[in-house]
Amino acid sequence: MQPVGRPIISDKHRARFPFERARNALLGLIEDLPADAWCWQPFVGANHVMWIVGHIGVTDNLAIETLTGVKPSDLPPHTGFFAPGSTRVPDASV
Repeated sequence: MQPVGRPIISDKHRARFPFERARNALLGLIEDLPADAWCWQPFVGANHVMWIVGHIGVTDNLAIETLTGVKPSDLPPHTGFFAPGSTRVPDASV
């Protein structure tokens, strides 16, 4: 039961908050990252920043689809580069 005087918040609205908070935190971490650092790998096969950011976007879209039942219609063609099981390519031109 909802306490008196408090607005009713839907489960979808409640689920949206952590996504927005995580996205804002991530954007704060990468906003000043130089272009030549996006694909740097500390060792061969390691996740680089571009893959991590792309993977988070793919995962967000999957979560949105799961919560809403609606598949995002504007997925870019390179989404597969960041999907689970994808290979990390340390070349931004790819």
